[in-house]
Amino acid sequence: MGALFAKKPAALLLVGPLKSGKSTILYQLKLHQVVTNDVRGMNMETVKYKGYQCTVWDISGEAVFKNKWRDFFGNVQGIIYVVDTSNPETLEESLNDLQMLLNEFALLNMGILIFANKQDVSGALPAAQLLEKINARGAKNKKFHVQPSQALTGQGLQEGLDWLAHNLSVSKSS
Repeated sequence: MGALFAKKPAALLLVGPLKSGKSTILYQLKLHQVVTNDVRGMNMETVKYKGYQCTVWDISGEAVFKNKWRDFFGNVQGIIYVVDTSNPETLEESLNDLQMLLNEFALLNMGILIFANKQDVSGALPAAQLLEKINARGAKNKKFHVQPSQALTGQGLQEGLDWLAHNLSVSKSS
């Protein structure tokens, strides 16, 4: 299987509400260390993961930038959406975003990894309950995975990326 994924380029879109942990996840994957910063706008980093060289576009969840997410749909092979499961105030926003992504025609065959982040925080919504809420809204795209995660420790990130690596649109082509 290693030869199948040898040095393939992939582009990923990393999105979610402000302060959900997107940039922390990005730098855990790239540098294997905690870097916290609020991205207001867009940030791009290259991450190497199991034979892939991934260009990861970290785009702010602010409304003005959320409107630009669609501009990337035709140029990425996978999407990572980060939910702050400890913040009930952004949960509805996340569910609305996920409903849009999971019903977007351009993404119907694309793997969408959903990190249920901040699982270490007391009172966080368990990943299984997040999955129930997503399924209750219906989705045309059934190619998604909810992965419990803790960006600050890196817990769950590798398992999520393993799933995404097997579900990238580039893995089926070449």
